Amino acid sequence: MFGMEDSGIVSNAMARAYVPSADSMRTVAPAIAVRNSSRRPRGLHWAGPLRIIDGVSGAPPPTDPTRRLVVLSGRPHAWAFLRDHLDPALVTVAWAPGDAGEVALTPAPWMLVGTGRTLPARVAAALRGRLLCVLWVGAPAAGLPVQPVVCSNWSQVVGRVRRALLSRVGGVRLAPGCGLALPDGSYLTGTSALEVLLGAHPDGIRLVDRGPWPHLRRAAALLERHHLPLRLAARGDWIGLEPPETPDSASCPTPAASASEHDVGTA
Repeated sequence: MFGMEDSGIVSNAMARAYVPSADSMRTVAPAIAVRNSSRRPRGLHWAGPLRIIDGVSGAPPPTDPTRRLVVLSGRPHAWAFLRDHLDPALVTVAWAPGDAGEVALTPAPWMLVGTGRTLPARVAAALRGRLLCVLWVGAPAAGLPVQPVVCSNWSQVVGRVRRALLSRVGGVRLAPGCGLALPDGSYLTGTSALEVLLGAHPDGIRLVDRGPWPHLRRAAALLERHHLPLRLAARGDWIGLEPPETPDSASCPTPAASASEHDVGTA
């Protein structure tokens, strides 16, 4: 399950270096690998259900609100590849094997990247009702909370993620670490749903059910409260982030437009 054929991203010797020894597997719980270059040495950090083991002190780190991308796969090759090609100031890349994936999904990541045709039941349950960007290599698994963007290889994934991290709508962009950088130079935190939708722009996200709608309504309220130059719009099963509508743009078609168009804030 979640197996990935050796694509040559790292050598076999490097792959062996990522895997704990048999002795350590007797005392360390299933793993999540987290990269945070400012606090931890480079490499894998093995985590159980209750804590992340720090590679130096063994102490659990404090809660980290950093924007996270979780790689759900059976081997760490893809995690290492993405870790080395994405800006750590904008996103932390974590790896979760399929049998421990639900641990890495709390708190909800900004983006999920995976491969394989099936999801473990616990992972599917942890994803239910979540709003997040999803990229998938190969045929997507059933049970994902949104329709994934399907990629043919991991290099294409890197390109997609880089574009998402640099997305800008109405002068609003992703701030380093977490939150949004606003056109006036200020920052706004507590914006996880808006960060997801900004990362998905301009394609937007297609929902598989209405589970994520509470997140969207809170996001719409946040936009109104802070008078941000953005709006949420829904057309059928499509949800996206757009600049405020103007008389000139009102007649411009959008790629996912349909007869059921309405603003989320009024849904």
